[in-house]
Amino acid sequence: MSDPKVTAKWTGGGRQYKAPVINPGDWFGKTWLLSVCVSNTGGPQYVVEADNIAEAIDVLAEDEQYGHIIAIDVAVDGDDYGEPMPGGIELTEEMSAKADEAARRLGVLRGELWLTLKGSFVEGGCIAEPHTSGQGIWYDADNLAVEGREGVTTGKGMPFLVTYHASGFPEEGISPLEYDRWEWDEQDGRFRQVCPECEE
Repeated sequence: MSDPKVTAKWTGGGRQYKAPVINPGDWFGKTWLLSVCVSNTGGPQYVVEADNIAEAIDVLAEDEQYGHIIAIDVAVDGDDYGEPMPGGIELTEEMSAKADEAARRLGVLRGELWLTLKGSFVEGGCIAEPHTSGQGIWYDADNLAVEGREGVTTGKGMPFLVTYHASGFPEEGISPLEYDRWEWDEQDGRFRQVCPECEE
């Protein structure tokens, strides 16, 4: 079974850009551009449909194909990320003992410790604080930029203006707001217009 590959194109600063669309049709054509900076240079860009910026980031973090670009591999990088030690949460006896030992070893107060995603206790300020998506995926948004505009009414406009391009679409592409007028023909491996005579 083949999946439709949809690409978004847009113009900025006199140049034309393109990026994969992660979830075409999932939010009524409300598109956002997510750019990841890699080593202080330009990096991969993705277009997602979502109601707001936070949900747009969740879409990228949770995506099976592209999510790895910001998702944290806890097994590998879990000690590079964490949170201040939970104040109101009671630790198990074993974890409490680990916290006491770490505080003694580091020469800090127990309340100054941070708990890493791997379960280690470290001195606060030496690791990064991660974010978590709605599905519980840990991700790093420090090098992520989102372009778009909050407050664009659902179905009435796009936070980030692009056109969609894919096999079967017109050469000039289609508006994401028109995506629901097309359907993927699995047999032919291309999109077909559901209602060619539909008016705007």
